[in-house]
Amino acid sequence: MNSSKSWDISIDDSVYKEMKRIPIETGKRIIDVIEDRTFDPYAGDIRKVKGEQNVWARRIGDYRIFYTVYQMIRTVNVFHAERRNTQTYRHGKQKR
Repeated sequence: MNSSKSWDISIDDSVYKEMKRIPIETGKRIIDVIEDRTFDPYAGDIRKVKGEQNVWARRIGDYRIFYTVYQMIRTVNVFHAERRNTQTYRHGKQKR
């Protein structure tokens, strides 16, 4: 793995708000995973969200983060985070 960061990260306010509600240890794991996106946004336990052109979901225990990857500007936008339940992937679809 390349040790230099090559992708920029933007995080929506809703993600910060959700982070305040979760256990500290889980929050640390989520932050680590988000930071890892700077090296490779497609690494780890990810899946493409059905019905969306450029939305990816990353599993971190019982939680999911949702993000888009903008190849041309090498930016990852983390726009949603939540605890997994039956509605998670429905909410994970990016609002346009």
